Amino acid sequence: MIQREEEYRNVWRDLVSLLEEIDRLVDAIIVEGRRDSEALRGMGLTKPIYRSSTPGRSRSDLVEELAKNHSRVVILTDFDEEGRDLNRRLSDLLEHRGLRVEKTYRRSVGRLMGELRVTTIESLNKLRGEM
Repeated sequence: MIQREEEYRNVWRDLVSLLEEIDRLVDAIIVEGRRDSEALRGMGLTKPIYRSSTPGRSRSDLVEELAKNHSRVVILTDFDEEGRDLNRRLSDLLEHRGLRVEKTYRRSVGRLMGELRVTTIESLNKLRGEM
């Protein structure tokens, strides 16, 4: 638990640095929805961001597109029960198709977001505005 504003800002800086590292090292990022994608773009991420909930596209189409165009991905679905479940299902499907899913990055992002007391990727927009 973060006690002081200075500690909060340090955790925020660590999260920003981690997201920058992710953007350098993976081929693509997977999120749940449009606001999640917007939040990561607002944080400066430049890699392709795929939404798992794009209308008109099935999950198998998403997996096929990722497998065709990328080899190393990170899944940044929310850190609630639904997001964790979606992460597990997508990880299994992607790994089955031969993609490398960077789970360590997801765990690290989740830990830092937990210290900041947020569970949704879209919450990064609000936090960024407070920094």
